Amino acid sequence: MKLPKFRLRRQRVGVVGLYRSGKTVFLTSLINHLQNHNPHHFRLGRGDVKLTYSGNLKPSRFAEFPYLQYRNQLVNAKEWPVKTREVSEYCCRYYRSDWRVSRGELSIVDFPGERLADLMMAKASYDEWSDIILAIFRNHQEYSSLAGSYLDIIDGGELSEAAVIDAYRQLLLTLFLAFRPVVSPSSFLLSPEGRWLGDVGQDQRMDQCFSGLDASKQFSPLSDDARRRNPQLRKRFARRYEEYRQQIALPLAKWMKSCDALTVLIDVTTLLAGGEGMYQGNRELLGNLMQQLTPGRNYFGISVDILSRVLAPVHCPLNYLLDLNWHEISKVAFVATKADKVHESDRQRLCDLVKEMTEPLIASHRERAVSLDVGYFACAAVKSTRSTANGKLQAFVGEDHPSAFTPSHVPEQWPKTWQYGTYKFPNMAPWVPPRRDAAPDHIELNRVVDFLIG
Repeated sequence: MKLPKFRLRRQRVGVVGLYRSGKTVFLTSLINHLQNHNPHHFRLGRGDVKLTYSGNLKPSRFAEFPYLQYRNQLVNAKEWPVKTREVSEYCCRYYRSDWRVSRGELSIVDFPGERLADLMMAKASYDEWSDIILAIFRNHQEYSSLAGSYLDIIDGGELSEAAVIDAYRQLLLTLFLAFRPVVSPSSFLLSPEGRWLGDVGQDQRMDQCFSGLDASKQFSPLSDDARRRNPQLRKRFARRYEEYRQQIALPLAKWMKSCDALTVLIDVTTLLAGGEGMYQGNRELLGNLMQQLTPGRNYFGISVDILSRVLAPVHCPLNYLLDLNWHEISKVAFVATKADKVHESDRQRLCDLVKEMTEPLIASHRERAVSLDVGYFACAAVKSTRSTANGKLQAFVGEDHPSAFTPSHVPEQWPKTWQYGTYKFPNMAPWVPPRRDAAPDHIELNRVVDFLIG
């Protein structure tokens, strides 16, 4: 009797998120459900699919995602975990009951959101990067209103390196405080060593936060005219930029492009609360992300996904033995996170707003691609509220101590203009079961997982 061939399904999922999107909680809850799948609480497929977790694998490239540390913090401290500070990876092996003779190996890569602003560097020289950044500062009102002092300095005569660097760092700090996400180089917000600007005292920020790899390797954008007038300064900045690009931007772009699926987390409640400027800045980042990663890209009309299936008899063993990087982003999930911060009657609107925001950014890629699935979701990785009949939310700092909040209503469409503070949504402590094999309650997280690894 001839035995059926065993098939290994390897999947790489990249998880990126905009400001305060909740990537760490998303991954912690997802892993908890993968390791302890309960089909009644986490429905997959038609509801009859059972996932069987069969052990962690050693990460292939990055530090291991500290799952237990984050889960213990959620349980014991009743606090949301600290933000992502470095690229980390979680790898495991699992089986699905609807796979006959297959097993899955899943690799989930978590990228700090600040690094998204550096992705444009992957395909840009120093001069090109300067032109892109300065075009944003000059032509986008939410940035031009803040960038005037820096633009005045570089539009002057002969430039002092120290003065230019100090003015640019002051501008980056202003952008951070105004919730403007295009802060590049992102090392000013998040150093290569993992130091985040938000944890640095106000009187120390200009001493510890640098627009480059360190204090001696800083650079800033110069206009075409300024570059011609200051050739030596341009040369120094270009050399430092290229070193930063090689160390920070290129590895990030390479590994993001190696993913099979991309999950983009968007906290719509934060964008609504932050105002029009935050929305437009984050949409700019998303557009740049899609442009750099070109999901679903095909060659001569044939997608890599199709080629890999046609060449599977050769591709699978070679990829396994030689670790060839035959990957292409064939799925993109846009996810409105923290759906428990709005009343259940408004949750579909979160999904609608994510679709309205992102669909034009992915449309051209869908038209060109032979194979590209795009999904739109609203979910809460950890459900910490209950919606009441009178439009309120009950948030739990423990099972027996409910507190009531009244969130803003989510608009049917993005407003044409709105200010910071127009919308308000409550923050609440997480509720995660102390028992490690009991995954937290969630909202629609199963649909996201089913889309990514179904």
